[in-house]
Amino acid sequence: MTTMKENVLVTAANIDVRRGSRSVFQGASLELVAGNIYAIAGPNGAGKTTLLDVITGLLPPEKGDIYLLGRTPPLTDGDSLKEIKVLRQDGRPFSDLTVRDFISFVEQVDGVEIDVHRERFGLSTSLLDQKVSSLSGGEAKRLQLLTTVVSEPSVVILDEPTTGLDPTSREILWNEIRRLRDHGALILLVTHYLEEMESLADALIYIKAGKVHGPYPLSELKADFGYVITFDFTDEAAVSAFVTKLPSDAVYHEVRELTLRIDVRNSSEALAMVACVSGDSSARKLVQDFAVSTTTLATVLQKLEEAEEL
Repeated sequence: MTTMKENVLVTAANIDVRRGSRSVFQGASLELVAGNIYAIAGPNGAGKTTLLDVITGLLPPEKGDIYLLGRTPPLTDGDSLKEIKVLRQDGRPFSDLTVRDFISFVEQVDGVEIDVHRERFGLSTSLLDQKVSSLSGGEAKRLQLLTTVVSEPSVVILDEPTTGLDPTSREILWNEIRRLRDHGALILLVTHYLEEMESLADALIYIKAGKVHGPYPLSELKADFGYVITFDFTDEAAVSAFVTKLPSDAVYHEVRELTLRIDVRNSSEALAMVACVSGDSSARKLVQDFAVSTTTLATVLQKLEEAEEL
């Protein structure tokens, strides 16, 4: 056992991890603190789900140390089962039980009332006597979510939690994740939906070539990878005339009809570009509207994947 640093709920220290004959992590380290939603990203096969398995104790590291709530996982005592919850993509636990019996079982394990919250998760009374195995995908995921979050866990691990969910179920899940974070929980999220990652995550963990990079605050990461300036025009002639007034090194492309996008590396370049246009009265007359924003998450992930070093 180790002494847990204040608010640090997950620690990995120089871990080496293998799956069969394949090396997944070499010397990976990580510290995660309470009150944050961390999205885990990386190329296919990089080890996103493997990292979750290591943190929960399903796959012990060959070398190095992993601590969850200050102890070496897996944690199987009753208090830990209440404090650490995992929601997996294909999970349909105790599928032979009825919904009523499954809820009752979790209430006994966690020592909390769950059924009183059922309708908040869109689970009607008519479902109580159905077997878990007979639920639709959305109903099963809502049941999982209900039994995952009501105990107010300290650590919640979500592996593709909204795959196949209808918009209403997804919104319920998103709101519950944010609520738990606001109450001090640590959330680990693996999702291939960029919208979900961008909407929920406070910080990004990026896995590449056996290393775990980050966590990086998402807003800072996007700013580090530059800014995007978009200019809107009234007609093609204005677009063509505007391009001739841009600096010779400007990188631009038309993202849609009558809209140009210019990528710049930092805020100084963004200001210089806007000043260049605003200082030229003829250029100003060509532009109908413009906006400056940080680069998209999709672009950030692409650049992280392409980078030789992080």
